Amino acid sequence: VLEEDQGLAESFGTLTLAEVKSRFKTATLVPKFSVEEGLLLGLKRLEEEAVKAVEEGAEVLILSDREAFQGGIWIDIGLAVAAVNRALMKRDAEGVALRRRTSILVHSGGVRNLHDVAFLLGLGAEAVAPWLLEEKARALEGRKGVAGVLEALRKGLEKVTSTMGIHELRGYGKIFSAIGLKPELAELFGTRNFLGSEVGGYGFLELERTLLEREGFLRAEKVLPAKDFRFNPRIYKAAQEVASGQAPYSHFQEKVRSLERESPVAARQLLEVRFPERSEVSAEEVDLSVGGHSLPFVISAMSFGSQGEASFRAYVEAAKRLNMLCINGEGGEIPDMLGKYTHWRGQQVASGR
Repeated sequence: VLEEDQGLAESFGTLTLAEVKSRFKTATLVPKFSVEEGLLLGLKRLEEEAVKAVEEGAEVLILSDREAFQGGIWIDIGLAVAAVNRALMKRDAEGVALRRRTSILVHSGGVRNLHDVAFLLGLGAEAVAPWLLEEKARALEGRKGVAGVLEALRKGLEKVTSTMGIHELRGYGKIFSAIGLKPELAELFGTRNFLGSEVGGYGFLELERTLLEREGFLRAEKVLPAKDFRFNPRIYKAAQEVASGQAPYSHFQEKVRSLERESPVAARQLLEVRFPERSEVSAEEVDLSVGGHSLPFVISAMSFGSQGEASFRAYVEAAKRLNMLCINGEGGEIPDMLGKYTHWRGQQVASGR
């Protein structure tokens, strides 16, 4: 099996965990904490272990949660990567950051999909080994299943990097932000944070409670999987009724608004504009123009491939009629449209990044 795995890894231009351990000096760190020490002290200990390992010559730090549930409580793997990455910014006697002397390999069962892989790479990991994902794939389809997972992740990461205008995986960075975190947690991740505060945000205390609650699931006799709230299936019927002429658009609109009030899935659904009961200014007196355009709105950039030619042409024509701006997005411009919408067209140069 080892020979087969090595061949498979080689075909994807990567290494097995065993090969990494044989080629480099490695140190394995387990992201967990005890009830007695708590999450913050557990993170601090993990950071100190990482610094010590690199100072002693570790070329690859393996953050492995394979044993995290044995005699401890699992630390969220993303949080662990962020903490270790930050701790290794400490400089040595020559003024060089310890982070430049090592690589971080994440060996985690908490990696469930492409998003998790991209998130961990953005936090600073150089390699990700999703051991539970691999085991599940192998149990279902053997080596073929593992190859399928690797191929899906490779194609997915190629899509992620190309969409961000990055040509190599090592050029992928922290291109994301947070919503609703307390400043203490957002600072650890080193990212912009929105709609979070010391009073109403999600911080270390709340995260520790969540991790302790998950630990309790391991001892429970039976835990039913949580049901995911899916927005679109709940509005299909109303949309079909409007499309077939059986109901007015207001019927669909009210259905959407009702679901957004009951189960908001985006920050914008938690925010509302407060309008005064009555304004003394008439609509005709209000000037919304900006420069030579009538409205302060922009139809943002969308790649040609994501919208198709009909939408591509329709958006800019609508912008012309409304005297506003429309950005063309990635993919260039259709030849016969060049020069036709100069006043209403914003050209995207290179990538969205």
